[in-house]
Amino acid sequence: EKVPLDTFRGIAPHAVLVLHDDPELICKRLHDRDGRTYKSAELEFFQKQELLHAQYVCEKLNIPLLTYESNQRRKEVIEFIQRA
Repeated sequence: EKVPLDTFRGIAPHAVLVLHDDPELICKRLHDRDGRTYKSAELEFFQKQELLHAQYVCEKLNIPLLTYESNQRRKEVIEFIQRA
């Protein structure tokens, strides 16, 4: 379920950071953590939907968005947060 836009308006974020990773790796981590099995296609769909919603929210609130894949350099994320 999507977090409503009014919720974001209420917390008034300065920016949004969306973390994403390889769906297969996420499946493994979730299985290791919860013992539950997920389909990678399902997690890939969820990631895409999350990104689309984040883009929508950021556009409506006129705030920056950064997507971050776990294997990217952390320095970029730290700089993004400091600028926001």
